[in-house]
Amino acid sequence: MRGFSGAGNRFVLVDERAGRSGGACSEGKRSGAAAADGTLRLAPPRAGADALLVIINRDGSRAAACGNGLRCAGLYLIERGEVVGRAARIETDAGERTVELVGREHGVAVLRAGMGRALAIELSAPIEHAGERLRVSGVRLGNDHLVVRVEDERVAPVAQLGSRLQSHPDFPAGVNVSFLARRGGSWRARGFERGVGETRACGSGACAAAWVLREAGEAPAAVTIVMAGGRLRVERGRAGELFLTGDAREEDLACWSASRGNG
Repeated sequence: MRGFSGAGNRFVLVDERAGRSGGACSEGKRSGAAAADGTLRLAPPRAGADALLVIINRDGSRAAACGNGLRCAGLYLIERGEVVGRAARIETDAGERTVELVGREHGVAVLRAGMGRALAIELSAPIEHAGERLRVSGVRLGNDHLVVRVEDERVAPVAQLGSRLQSHPDFPAGVNVSFLARRGGSWRARGFERGVGETRACGSGACAAAWVLREAGEAPAAVTIVMAGGRLRVERGRAGELFLTGDAREEDLACWSASRGNG
């Protein structure tokens, strides 16, 4: 059991492939694991990929996609020398994804992950909060997302509205919610993730936000989304596939505190 962070999004990585469990872990590590946003379980691939990645949210539910977790799993496989070159092929519930180590900044690994194509979700009715109709877009990118446009993400009702939208009739399994604002010359977002709550970054949420901006003609094919945990760059390829670039690093689980905030 190891600790990883991608743009401040913290995960426990468990390698369940034969002979790689790592044995028993300390009480400190078990305590730190309780502070993680989710668990990344690596299993033998079903096809020709390097590994199968199963993503489990904090509440035990399963996620089809997780851009930050995907980069963390890719870093683990690449640094262990289990891949050809600098790229890992990883099976997920949303399909096979490629994660490439593109460099290092101040000693921290930077990776680029393929995230697949986004699709628009048509909502059955407008979404309102405090008597005001919100500007909201639905996006499917492995997981379902709602991108809510706000004036200032710092004062957005992230916990209140994010929690309420988990029971939205269009999303019986829950939904990730990103609160997106243009502030200080940058696109900034806060995210409420299904099965977790507010986190310091949501990789697939950043991709959903970037896709909405591109579709609205408000951003180019490559845009950076600033979140509490760091900056995530989203690019749109010629075939429409989205690519997410950001940091990933291994961290000491024993140093994580179960009392820390989400993220």
